[in-house]
Amino acid sequence: MLHAEMFALNLLLLLSYLALAVEGVINDDGTSLAGIKLRVHKRGLDLIRDLTINYAQDNLDKLTIPDFDGTYEFSNGGAASYAFSKVAILDINPGSISLIPAPPNIATISVSGADISVSGDWEASGSFPFTVFGVSVPIQLDDSGTFRIDVTEASLTQSVTLGYDSSTGKPTMIPSDCSVSIGELSLDVDSKLGGIVNFLANIASNTIKGFLEDQICPGLKNIVEGQATEYINSTPFIVPLFFDTSIFLGFVCEPATTEDYFQFFTHGRCFPNDNPDIMYDISPTETPPLSLTDEMARVSISDYVVKTLLHSLSVNEFFHYQVDPDQISDLLGSDLFDFLLTFLIPALQDPEYNGRPIQLSTYPPSPPSADFAPGEIRMAGYYSIDVEVILDDGSVEPVATATAYATGIALVELNNTIVTGKITQPAVDSVTAEGLPATVLEPVLNTLLQNAVVPALNRILENGYELPNAIAVIAFEMPSFELKEGVLEIGTDLKLAN
Repeated sequence: MLHAEMFALNLLLLLSYLALAVEGVINDDGTSLAGIKLRVHKRGLDLIRDLTINYAQDNLDKLTIPDFDGTYEFSNGGAASYAFSKVAILDINPGSISLIPAPPNIATISVSGADISVSGDWEASGSFPFTVFGVSVPIQLDDSGTFRIDVTEASLTQSVTLGYDSSTGKPTMIPSDCSVSIGELSLDVDSKLGGIVNFLANIASNTIKGFLEDQICPGLKNIVEGQATEYINSTPFIVPLFFDTSIFLGFVCEPATTEDYFQFFTHGRCFPNDNPDIMYDISPTETPPLSLTDEMARVSISDYVVKTLLHSLSVNEFFHYQVDPDQISDLLGSDLFDFLLTFLIPALQDPEYNGRPIQLSTYPPSPPSADFAPGEIRMAGYYSIDVEVILDDGSVEPVATATAYATGIALVELNNTIVTGKITQPAVDSVTAEGLPATVLEPVLNTLLQNAVVPALNRILENGYELPNAIAVIAFEMPSFELKEGVLEIGTDLKLAN
């Protein structure tokens, strides 16, 4: 049972994986320079009861109670020592479980009406007087057997202070107040002495009850400081995205709590998988507070996340595209293609290049930018086109280059848990060129952008990507999102995964 309660506390921390997140600090007015904030409403914490019960029932063989022993002294003389060992849990019902937030960063787990049944081996020795018809007869006790303990209506509360390790970004839990009460305890032993030992067991049960109450809070503290911390430290707060990129989800400050919800602030810096320490000249901007809703979880994602993602994708050559000779004629038409060969690029008049196939290579000389606005994402950036002649040995020789400034609008849709995108309204606004006239090139580049580059990107985006979720036992229910100035907000209820 103790491990099950700590599983619930671990779950609270793991809920932060629901967010793509971004670095920042909390301001006095409750907003944040963080690009992303995650809020978990206390209504969503009701889910922890089902998770805890499932976890406890599936892991009974992993839940243990230490061996215990003691001595009982009888009021009319004599004493008996007892020992209980090989204690195994037969059944567990956590009862009513709640996880209660409290400012500034306190989480309290409360359990009431919990039942637990355990069994194991016992042994006892000693002597005690037994009075028969006024005559005290000493009874020697030296016996062993099996036992069963049933605990009912147990309750406990355990509070922890939620924090973070500034060097690693990983969350921390420091145990504080703890209280426990075992409502009723019954102990039944299997013995050759029958009722006499049962009589002893009933007397000793109060001693055992006190022993268990004394052990639970120290046991919880050990679990928080030991197993839970080890579990957190072994958890990589990095979530893979796509095209060899990932996002870091470590905390940047301690969680903030009210009486209604927990709120988390974590890194969300995207990076290429082979260069996690890459530096960007990008800073998060101040974002508004999360909208007030009763969804179980809601997250605010700054466009800082997308900007670092675009930088990472650019490093990984996600936006590089090559138009081969066969595609050029299809895209530009044969007449324009002949004009391109004959007039537009003087270098192609060189006899060495005459009649050789050409290809176009497009790429951004610097990462594109993206800004969130109501209902859309405004894209802009430079991209370059190199005109290259393909030589007999398969190598290429550049003969002209141009750089264009292009803009576009990205539309994002959410279908259940699949996010899809589409780039619309692509346009080339300005062109600089070397080896060919820029004014003539601009319509050509617009044609390439609209008929080659953007369709290639849209074919990738239309496949969609699953909302990131690192907690396999949790599923999103009726997620929704809204694009605002500078942020994207995603809200969802939660349910147990099938």
